[in-house]
Amino acid sequence: SKRVLIVKETEISVLTRRRNKIPRKRWQLIWILKKKLVRKYQKKVKPQLS
Repeated sequence: SKRVLIVKETEISVLTRRRNKIPRKRWQLIWILKKKLVRKYQKKVKPQLS
């Protein structure tokens, strides 16, 4: 799971680097989608860990 987190962090850092090139509305959409994905992922992973 640590490896996955590292990958996500690098993905996000790449996104933030490109953020200036992406129009703001589009960026917000991407961010909202990412948050939703993270929530889904957390819900799936937590029960397995506990």
